[in-house]
Amino acid sequence: MGNLVVGISRSANALVALAAVLMLSACGPKDQEECVAQAAKDAKSAAAVQVLVGNCQREFPARRRDDGSYAYYDSELADWVSVSGPKLSSADAEKIRQLHADKQNTQAKADQDRQKALSQLAIASFSVTCNVDTSYIACYDKNITVNLKNGSDKTINGVWIEYEIGNNIDCSGSFGKSFSNPISIAPGGVGSIVKNVTFDEAGPKGEMNGCVRVGGIWGIQ
Repeated sequence: MGNLVVGISRSANALVALAAVLMLSACGPKDQEECVAQAAKDAKSAAAVQVLVGNCQREFPARRRDDGSYAYYDSELADWVSVSGPKLSSADAEKIRQLHADKQNTQAKADQDRQKALSQLAIASFSVTCNVDTSYIACYDKNITVNLKNGSDKTINGVWIEYEIGNNIDCSGSFGKSFSNPISIAPGGVGSIVKNVTFDEAGPKGEMNGCVRVGGIWGIQ
């Protein structure tokens, strides 16, 4: 009988220990908000608070909304994603992976559209004119006028223009000057940009020749 009593006693002790663990677990923080509140209460210094809050964020990556639901901020998406709880489930992780793939596909499509529109944007004409000031002997202040023809099926809302002003410029080489300009050119339409350039930007004194090209576009729709 003595051995039986000892065996029962050991089993009882194990059950008591397990129950204590479960009770402590149940009393622990359930999400990041509770964990951070507990950290602020328990920490002895500001540095300790930062360490504990960091642990809370790693243990409970999602945040609790006012309505009790949870959302996870994904830096790659730069947005909040609704999730099932304070910790991400496998279903949550798969949902986020799919959102990443969707964003990449959308970006790839936008890049393709932009490159296609760029290839169909042509410079119809280009000129450099002097803004005459009678106090100057030479022309330092000039306007670059660029007329652009949009052959794409997208509206173009902004362009980068690269240029050089001077004699004997290799128009197939690299240009050292550029500017960006908002513009709205409808599909099949023509748009005009007039850009004032001064002093160092304007090229040699009195020089009215040069080369220009489209360096890129942005804001298509």
